[in-house]
Amino acid sequence: MNSGWLKAHRMLKKAISLVILVAFVSNYILSDAWAAVDLGEMPFEGRPGDAGLARLDVETFTIPAHLGEIKLTRKGRSDKFIVHIQDAHCNHFAQKKISDIIDYLNKEYGMSVVNLEGGAGDYNLDVFTAITGEEIRREVAEYFVKKGEINGAELYAINNPDRVTLWGIEDKDLYLDNLKVYRDSLGYKAEVEKYLEELTHVMNNLKRHIFTPELLKIDMAYSAYKAGNSDFRDYLEFLVREAKERAIDVKAFKNLYLLSSAMEMEEGIDFKKANTERSVLVDRLKEGLSKNEVRDLVAKTVDFKTRRLSPKVFYSYLLKKARELGLDIGDYPALSNYIVYVSTYEAVDRSRVMEELDALEAAIKEPLYKNDIQRALNGLSRNLAILKNIFAISLTKADYRYYLRNRASFDVINFTAF
Repeated sequence: MNSGWLKAHRMLKKAISLVILVAFVSNYILSDAWAAVDLGEMPFEGRPGDAGLARLDVETFTIPAHLGEIKLTRKGRSDKFIVHIQDAHCNHFAQKKISDIIDYLNKEYGMSVVNLEGGAGDYNLDVFTAITGEEIRREVAEYFVKKGEINGAELYAINNPDRVTLWGIEDKDLYLDNLKVYRDSLGYKAEVEKYLEELTHVMNNLKRHIFTPELLKIDMAYSAYKAGNSDFRDYLEFLVREAKERAIDVKAFKNLYLLSSAMEMEEGIDFKKANTERSVLVDRLKEGLSKNEVRDLVAKTVDFKTRRLSPKVFYSYLLKKARELGLDIGDYPALSNYIVYVSTYEAVDRSRVMEELDALEAAIKEPLYKNDIQRALNGLSRNLAILKNIFAISLTKADYRYYLRNRASFDVINFTAF
């Protein structure tokens, strides 16, 4: 082993320890590389004087499936609420979704205060809001989101300056201490990146000679996903296609199968028509139900529209009443498709998805290995992709747990020995 690689070994080990320290201090890695965006605090009924705002009940609170999912709710003794949005830093797709979520919460519940990490006190966005042309301002803001210079909350505030107030919640001294740890790690950045690039170049050459074309294709898709060049949906669709081509039963991975099925259904759903058909069905139910049942129907419809009743529960109720009256749900094809979609999506256990994603990938690869050398190279390739995300401070929780379980396998000696 030459002196350059020995130096790389020492450099990477020290840099990894510093970067992991940054992760612990800032709590990024421990929460899926996510960070806080808090909306609140406000009374449940929204802003005083605002008409038509939904009432927020934390026990039944939901958001549209295409925007995200609710991972945890907790009800306290106060009549105030906070919505905590997990934030994937510098991820353009995630920042756009955050902007859309804030738009939804603002319009539905009147939330108008957005508390942000990484800042202290008032935000001054005059340099953006001074741009008078709305389209030009939107394009400029989009450019800086793609560059990672502004986040989704700032994007929304720039395009809707009269609807929200941004407030930085950091303890300045603590933040600067944390920043110093991060800056200390940057002293190793250039040299570490050099060695990571060298590792990548050497390993890519090895893959071309050692991997079969099938293994190489899967590895390239995995590396693109981990590097952020393709999103989760693209990678899942890729794995499902590969599994089907190799006669692997995706149904064995229950939550991935349900999620993939829901994604496929989403493509063919006419959401606008489904809403229209729902209204028609509700009107027909009103004609056939008793007065007490109509009152119950109206109450549940209001609860559904104000998000106090989940879509799954509401649509199950509608189907039950339709069957009782002998109505043919087949007369409402768009609504029928939407109900199946909602039921499928809500059946997914999100906490198991990443675990099953790894298991499906392993099931696809295992029959493709010709020898243990290919297996070892695959392990090193996975570790290299995660190493890159360590230094970019963009680990997911699943990858961080994998790192802790297999820490010794990340030692540079394993790469050089191979």
